[in-house]
Amino acid sequence: MLLCIGRLLDLEAKYGRTRDQLCRIYLHMLHLIERRFGQLITWWPGLNEPARLLTYRAQITAKECPVPNVYGFVDGTARFICRPTRNQRAAFSGHKRHHVIKFQGIATPDGLLPSVMGPYEGRRNDNYMLNESGTEALCTQACGCAVVVPAGGHSCLYADSGYGIRQHVLTPYPGAAGLHAEDPHRRFNEQMAKVRISNEWFYGTVTAQWSKVDFNRKNRLFLSPIGIEYRVAIFLTNLFTCLYGNVTSRYFNCQPPSIRVYLRL
Repeated sequence: MLLCIGRLLDLEAKYGRTRDQLCRIYLHMLHLIERRFGQLITWWPGLNEPARLLTYRAQITAKECPVPNVYGFVDGTARFICRPTRNQRAAFSGHKRHHVIKFQGIATPDGLLPSVMGPYEGRRNDNYMLNESGTEALCTQACGCAVVVPAGGHSCLYADSGYGIRQHVLTPYPGAAGLHAEDPHRRFNEQMAKVRISNEWFYGTVTAQWSKVDFNRKNRLFLSPIGIEYRVAIFLTNLFTCLYGNVTSRYFNCQPPSIRVYLRL
């Protein structure tokens, strides 16, 4: 607490602004970025480019992915929040055993998170977010019949076992963990798990660069725009990735787009 007060006093001295003025500037910029780039954060238009999806698939396949038409990974993430005074049941996640808000993100091998849907109530599961966000329809529009690999099959996303298999979403084989080590279903799940873990790296980068979004004692519903804060944090992390890359882009050897391309300038 004393450290936070000291930093705030430093900012007041540095910029010649009071605490209230700094807070208003911060909130104004959050809402300005959300209004200006909200649609881009929700669904980056680059996901509608067939040539880009082909590049994504090739780079993922080069990492010994057994499926040649996967271009990204979809998953949900939960941000811990302070226990709200209202709607506690809606915000409580039985899986996390904590009050949270949830988001759905799509990660691609160039190190970006080009689609962020949410926030959603903490009680909702991954399938609910997938249905409510309309991601399946967006995937169908983007690559439903336009991009087909030589061996056949549409471009698709890979998800964990919390999702159900769909036309454009693949999931692991259920119950394969108890099978023999040489079983093809178990080997498929293990190979896909090695490449899917890159989806988690991005979320770790966001919380490492923007510690505010990971400070649940200050993430209070009805008092601060915690949903917008997390979306903007992901947007700024994407910009940082466009400049310097990250561990995911280096792992897949896939160059992220320039900032001008990402912002569609």
